[in-house]
Amino acid sequence: MGITNSVTLIVLTRIPLGIFKQTQSLAKSQLADITPAHQRAEMFGRYNAISTAGFIIGPVLGGYIAEDSTRFGRVCFLTFLTFMVNLALVFFFVSSSPKEHVKRTASIEKFTTDDYSINIKGFFSAFKKIAKTQPDLFAIRFLLGLCMMMFRSNFTLLLEQRFETTPKINGWIISYGSLISTLSGMMVGHVVRYYNNLSRLFKHSSIGMTITLILMTLSPSLLYFMMFSTCLSVFNSVSRVCAVDIGIQRGGVSDTGSLLGLTTSVMSISRTVAPLVSGVAMEYSVYCPSIIAIFLGSCGIALQIVYPLNRNLNVDDEQEYTNEKKKDK
Repeated sequence: MGITNSVTLIVLTRIPLGIFKQTQSLAKSQLADITPAHQRAEMFGRYNAISTAGFIIGPVLGGYIAEDSTRFGRVCFLTFLTFMVNLALVFFFVSSSPKEHVKRTASIEKFTTDDYSINIKGFFSAFKKIAKTQPDLFAIRFLLGLCMMMFRSNFTLLLEQRFETTPKINGWIISYGSLISTLSGMMVGHVVRYYNNLSRLFKHSSIGMTITLILMTLSPSLLYFMMFSTCLSVFNSVSRVCAVDIGIQRGGVSDTGSLLGLTTSVMSISRTVAPLVSGVAMEYSVYCPSIIAIFLGSCGIALQIVYPLNRNLNVDDEQEYTNEKKKDK
């Protein structure tokens, strides 16, 4: 991408990138496999925090590079180097064997066997099983993901039109939001232990996200906007961890890889739809994307009230969670 001027070739290179860049789903699947149930929420929080740390440096660096349109090749080269460093870290430090005291999930067990081969029938049956047992959770995640993407897809344009910010200031603002997400991700484990109820915490964080979006839409100045943006980053970090952990508990961690893969696909649909809808809405008013986002968030909350997420939890996984917490005490 960095050495071509052909739009067609750039579009074609996005295909293998989209296929092979799903390393976060694989990493989460591995974490779910090697982490005891009572530590899973805290571990996912730390993982999300570390993952978000890259967004602290990226926007600031990108803001400076964006001032010169001839440096796109350098950006691609830096991205290539980053992935090579990541490859080396995985090769030398990531073990393929889970901890002995944690039971391996079926999906990881199949993936790590020497005689592993693609089973098309089993592949589709796993996805069918997950989609059948968790349609409400996928719908809620889609609505909340679309809600956040509606607000963030034209975030820089919104800042420029409402508060007359510059690209450099926008980069610092995005980095600030990522910093808050990183710090809040580190604290998710403590919040989960305090609540001791993931579904209730997920519902409360969703309500907090929607209320914060309302306050950000009504913010009279950039200072108030940043204050409410801090709360939004915290609520979003908590809800992401809760959604993943609830999904794994309801699925019994038997098909964690398939579950996280299907979740990624659902969220990818929201990322595809949101920029188009948000762009059309921005043609009418700078506030339209925020209003639509608030409506979507309210729909997600309504679904959580009508279909409580704490039902259909896997009994074995829930019992493991309770027993491990008693051991810690």
